[in-house]
Amino acid sequence: LVLTGGYFFLPLFFPGYDASFHSLMYRSLWILAPFPFLISLGVLCKAQLDAAGKYLYGTLTPAITVCVLLVFITMTSPQLGVLCLPIAILIGASVEGTCLGYFSSIKWKGGLSKPLQRDLLKAFAPIMGASLFMGSTIFVDQYMASLTGSGNITALNYGYRLVMFFATFAVTCLITVLYPHFSRCISQGNIPLLKKHCTLFSVLVCLSSIPLCIGLYMFSEDSIRILFGRGAFSEEDVFLVSRIQVCLVPLIPFYILSVMYTRILAALNKNRFVLYVSIANLIVNIVCNYVGMYYFGVVGIAVSTSVVYLLSSGVLWLFLNSFFSASHD
Repeated sequence: LVLTGGYFFLPLFFPGYDASFHSLMYRSLWILAPFPFLISLGVLCKAQLDAAGKYLYGTLTPAITVCVLLVFITMTSPQLGVLCLPIAILIGASVEGTCLGYFSSIKWKGGLSKPLQRDLLKAFAPIMGASLFMGSTIFVDQYMASLTGSGNITALNYGYRLVMFFATFAVTCLITVLYPHFSRCISQGNIPLLKKHCTLFSVLVCLSSIPLCIGLYMFSEDSIRILFGRGAFSEEDVFLVSRIQVCLVPLIPFYILSVMYTRILAALNKNRFVLYVSIANLIVNIVCNYVGMYYFGVVGIAVSTSVVYLLSSGVLWLFLNSFFSASHD
């Protein structure tokens, strides 16, 4: 439905751009169409490996996508141009999913029983749905940014870069270390220990994020000027992107917590609730974007994104806390 309707709706979603831009976006959309399926499949295979105590495979395989991105873009960017990025992402996700599937098949080489197949299918649908809805928030932000004026999509993307670099780096390090421990607690039925460590690391994430957020807030304009302030990137662009970055800085701890809570809920087989939260996130994101756009323009979209992650992490924590309380009783 998205692929078929994309040809007709892209000009409506991104007005003011020529036909070549719409054609490029449509081709990128077709290339990345299997991506949510591959990611969801990888998550399921990784969950199987974690349940079997094989944490190393799930920890190392994400590096495959990064390596494929670097090699493929370096070798093919002169020939393929911008399209080399979605192609590299798809190839990296395919290789990563294949590796996880292979390692998982070794564990289940005797074949999956009918009940286990049904359980996997039940888990797969919510995970894939959650991936689609969470991925849609980025598309919604970019569409709404295009409505606020020419060049604002680019400004929003630049505003994301430094913030998401630190947030993604922290998530990768934290989840790599903690997820095997959380999975072990769940497999052993040690819910009190899981609650204790979940609370502890939630506090540590918030406290350790404070100096980083203060630093990015205070030196936002300087950092943007050093990283991007050259060539066609004017002083007005530096000011606009720095304002967007300042509004995105508060999302760092909430983004990390949202990912951590989502992983714990997936290990607890609460994927359906994660799907509901993803749908709610998309709806809240659209509403907050409209309100933010009306008062602050493209900067309001950045404020909306921070608010969405704040609410998302809060809802996930409340659900986890209620689960811990029910398990204790």
